[in-house]
Amino acid sequence: EFGSFHLVIIDEASQSDITALPAILRAKKLLIVGDDKQVSPTAAFLAEEKILQLKHNFLRGQPFAALLLPGASVYELANAVFPSQRIMLTEHFRCVEPIIRFSMQFYNEPLIPLRLPKISERLDPPLIQVYVPDGIRDERKKINNIEAEAIVEEIKRITSDQRYAGRSIGVISLIGAQQAHAIQERLLFELGEDVYQSFDIACGDSAAFQGKEKDIMFLSMVVGSGQGAVMNKREDEQRFNVALSRARDRMYLYISMQENELTNESDLRLKVLRHFVNPMPQQQQINDPIELCESEFERDVYHRLVEHGYNVTPQVKVGPYSIDLVVDGEKDRRLAIELDGDKYHPPEKWMDDWKRQRTMERVGWVFWRCWGSSYTLNPDGCFNDLIATLNSMGIQPVDSIERSNIFTEYRIYKNENDCL
Repeated sequence: EFGSFHLVIIDEASQSDITALPAILRAKKLLIVGDDKQVSPTAAFLAEEKILQLKHNFLRGQPFAALLLPGASVYELANAVFPSQRIMLTEHFRCVEPIIRFSMQFYNEPLIPLRLPKISERLDPPLIQVYVPDGIRDERKKINNIEAEAIVEEIKRITSDQRYAGRSIGVISLIGAQQAHAIQERLLFELGEDVYQSFDIACGDSAAFQGKEKDIMFLSMVVGSGQGAVMNKREDEQRFNVALSRARDRMYLYISMQENELTNESDLRLKVLRHFVNPMPQQQQINDPIELCESEFERDVYHRLVEHGYNVTPQVKVGPYSIDLVVDGEKDRRLAIELDGDKYHPPEKWMDDWKRQRTMERVGWVFWRCWGSSYTLNPDGCFNDLIATLNSMGIQPVDSIERSNIFTEYRIYKNENDCL
């Protein structure tokens, strides 16, 4: 019956094709959620001649005929029919910033990464590139046996380390699914089904991971030196975008070629290799954390907290935002401190600061704010209130917890079962 639901929501619409039409017809209002920069449906088992015949027989005169055919998505159709109704969700909550920055190149509007992992979640560095000198793709299959061996060895090491207990693991082959299936078979043989399931391990191509996430992802480039064509088509961008945005905390890249072998600047393989070398904008090198403080107000509060034994980090970046001070405690407890009224927080910017705080509170941050005028009149009273807030949250003085600014690591795999 037409219009039988007040609202129909089609999620992952970029993977849905015209077969979703019956659901659409039952909607009074329709919400279509998707991303045309991610993997689109495939016209599997349909010859191009058959598709053209269907178009000729049933879609003559249709202005959006091409978007009604197999291989086109409902999201693309909606984007063409209702272009003014499109809204982009710019806040990103899954990946840590060094990982998601690769995908920013595919979008006209900026993505705002809002996830700063808690102490227990953080894996430093988040990006690890492993060069496999002897790796080469099998001429008959889309399989690189030495890359597969290297990935299996690293996953075996992770699953035997208690520090990684509770983490989920994924493996994506950047060229076809055969490599992922070969790795899956080896893992099941080497680890056993119980360990495989306890780490929620999954292996596949980009399409298999659409809409999914893992704490740790392994990417296999598959092709070796001198192999493979330039990868710069739209479908390549979609696959790479999905593959490089599934990891929450760490992403491994296994390659059997060097950057200088790729000369086409539009080649996505070259862009990926460069991302694993330099994922973040250049940051100022500092010798003492207090150098990051932007005012005497911040420096004074920082000093007093450090003297009391708290673990304090100034100017913590969360996407485009910066928090004046962050105090970390045990069991992932943390408090954001904002000190208002100085040069960087004048009264006319208070509304912007408040909106920024509300945004970050939605992802779990707790804030304590203090006006510079209040602190000047009664510094001890304000500081005691801060200590009381920390106590109420169970945040006590602790040994220093290092907040690393090292985002990448480069390794060379050797067949003698070790990585250098």
